[in-house]
Amino acid sequence: MKTLKITATFPTIKEAVLASDIDLSFNRPLALRDLDNKRLTDDVVEAYICEDGNVYYVYKVDITLLNKYSPFGSCISYKQFELCFIERGEVVFSNIMMDDRKKIKALQALNPVFLAHKG
Repeated sequence: MKTLKITATFPTIKEAVLASDIDLSFNRPLALRDLDNKRLTDDVVEAYICEDGNVYYVYKVDITLLNKYSPFGSCISYKQFELCFIERGEVVFSNIMMDDRKKIKALQALNPVFLAHKG
């Protein structure tokens, strides 16, 4: 299992990004505007700065996900989800892979600690 130490916790992605060392110099106004996106403000539960310098955030849609913030880019991934969870100030990646959102949703209903992550 891989773990990442959480160095700071924030209620929004914007606060986490502004407190981090992420380089927004390519187009800072655009990055800040994107961080005010309604989906990113309404669905986000919590955001973290981790020891690797990246910002990760938990958000809820049909399942609860952990995502890594990436300015100026996004992509569609066909990779499986890796189950992970937050424990004692760390993100713990389980190496358990799943690709069925219905099964992930059922698992999260039984144990809401699990998050789905596409790394």
